[in-house]
Amino acid sequence: MPELKGTTFTAEESRGVALEALAKAEAISLSGEPDRAQGEYEDIIRFCEDNRITATHPYLKAVFNLAGLFVSGGRLEEARDLLHGKGKIEPVLGEQFELHETLGKIEQGLGNMEAAKSSYRKAIDLGKQKGRSLSSVVLPLCDILSQEEEFEEAYLALRNNLPYISE
Repeated sequence: MPELKGTTFTAEESRGVALEALAKAEAISLSGEPDRAQGEYEDIIRFCEDNRITATHPYLKAVFNLAGLFVSGGRLEEARDLLHGKGKIEPVLGEQFELHETLGKIEQGLGNMEAAKSSYRKAIDLGKQKGRSLSSVVLPLCDILSQEEEFEEAYLALRNNLPYISE
């Protein structure tokens, strides 16, 4: 982000600055520079928090993309802490399939199977409401249930969601 200390913006101007910075950060991330992209996302998050625009697309996308970088880098605890630690993200993204899908993967990777199952189930409920494919959450949920020898529950989860599972 450009040096903006001491500059005062309206909320709309702040969103515009953050959107431009987000596009730049995403391009950096796509070019294979995760460390540099991390710094950009962290700057956007800080800028949005300083300018009180945390319920906006640039802020939420920067938080979510930064968590994705952490997951890709095997930094699951940092990803989880980021998603849970940003108090303003849960109410805004709390009804988002992708948030619960990602949290399920993170918790599963950390070995927190109860939290993973809870996140996957929330994602299933949200995905059904939107008519989404649920393969990415039903199958991991069934894997966990099978590992826990909850075979009937795994069967029911698969059977009840079969219309929403696609290749």
